[in-house]
Amino acid sequence: MKDVSVMLSQIIQAGGAQIGDITDFGAAEKPFLIVYGTPSRGKCTGA
Repeated sequence: MKDVSVMLSQIIQAGGAQIGDITDFGAAEKPFLIVYGTPSRGKCTGA
């Protein structure tokens, strides 16, 4: 996935919610951003 912020925004616009903050699990030269969200049906997903 190229843009975590865009995907999270689409989840929220569809009635879902963000769980926690966008976190960088990578290195300075190679970031690896993750975030958890839940769709309107309530099943937790990671992006």
